[in-house]
Amino acid sequence: MPESGAARRERWSALVVLLFALAALVEARRLPFGSVSAPGAGFFPLTLGAGLALLGAALVVRAFATTAAGAAAPFVTPSARARLMTVMIAMLAYAALLGSLGFALATFALMVVLFRVVESHGWARAVLESAATAVLAHVVFKAWLGVRLPPGPWGF
Repeated sequence: MPESGAARRERWSALVVLLFALAALVEARRLPFGSVSAPGAGFFPLTLGAGLALLGAALVVRAFATTAAGAAAPFVTPSARARLMTVMIAMLAYAALLGSLGFALATFALMVVLFRVVESHGWARAVLESAATAVLAHVVFKAWLGVRLPPGPWGF
């Protein structure tokens, strides 16, 4: 059975991503790396290039892997795509509302969404676990580590 145009484009796209990542790695190696505690100019480009290379390699494997029928296996199912979009929107909303709602309330709201959408917990369990997570994170970061967290409208 001849290869479809979409499959050919997917394979070439995956190879281009991998080649771009490898080129980024080669260029990043020219910069001083430093160390984790004192990163040099090449630390982040090399780290990002390595991550992109891993993702590119995964794309190449996926592009060349086919089911027995010859069609590429679905990368993300429609229901998983909907959950992923919900999580992404929730994370963006968290970042946008963190300053006005404060750490505790914004974290609580984010965790409710995550427990409901990702973990499929019922409302009572999601609210209880979200409250526990927000309180625990607040105690760890503010009380133990001394991190300044954005206060909410109620001062916590």
